[in-house]
Amino acid sequence: MVIAYAREHLGGTVRSRQGLERDLDLRCLGFLPPLQQRWRRKPLRFWLRQPTQRGILLAGEKDPSCAGEALIGLRLALDALRDPSSGAVSIGITSAHSGEGKTTLAFNLAKSMADAGTRVLLVDADLHGLSLTRELAPQSNRGLPEAHRGTFSLADVEPVPALGFPVLAQPLDRVPRRPDVLSSRQMREMLDAARSKFDYVVLDLPAVLEHVDACAAAIHLDFFVLVAEWGRTKIADLEAVSARCDQITERVVGTFVNKVPRGSGWY
Repeated sequence: MVIAYAREHLGGTVRSRQGLERDLDLRCLGFLPPLQQRWRRKPLRFWLRQPTQRGILLAGEKDPSCAGEALIGLRLALDALRDPSSGAVSIGITSAHSGEGKTTLAFNLAKSMADAGTRVLLVDADLHGLSLTRELAPQSNRGLPEAHRGTFSLADVEPVPALGFPVLAQPLDRVPRRPDVLSSRQMREMLDAARSKFDYVVLDLPAVLEHVDACAAAIHLDFFVLVAEWGRTKIADLEAVSARCDQITERVVGTFVNKVPRGSGWY
């Protein structure tokens, strides 16, 4: 009991919806359960084992009340903020630290939007991790560098047949490492070019406390979703995200908690 109390009250990590919303004054948009144990080592590779049939799912469609409804709820929350007359809405998915589930959410949010008939583009903007590129399109020869130079438009990205929506991956042999790429005028022009073809542009961004890229991109994005991991992400880290970049704080729609175990009080 003492250990449980210490973990709950002295650890300072995200463990309850009420505590998260109270401490950060941010709406909790939903949660996702942990991946099945056999998927933990290489989750994306396992998710894609049957892409032509079902697309990518999380803790298994055996529990749609958790994963499926959480994603639908997040999508509806974003729909409520969108002005259809303004074209595509850009959404940055980020977290305090890497490994907390931002790429998981970015992919599955885009999939949920596409399944609902929404025109969505998924962008691998995590130039330090490139998880989406390595798992979805490792042979890609066009991406952010070409779009940044103006030789390739986001509006020209074709849907991935196995997924049903387009993914802007990065050529692994020429990844731009400078964070100012995401804050540049060309980045703004790229997003403007996508407004006529898409309803949403979902960007998987690097972790805020590890790299400056997300802060650099904030001036061009409409909204942010901040991902936290149950039992790992500290409230202090989420507060540090707000302190580090005011532009992210001003655009954060809410938080989304990943890897929430059963029996934790969230269900």
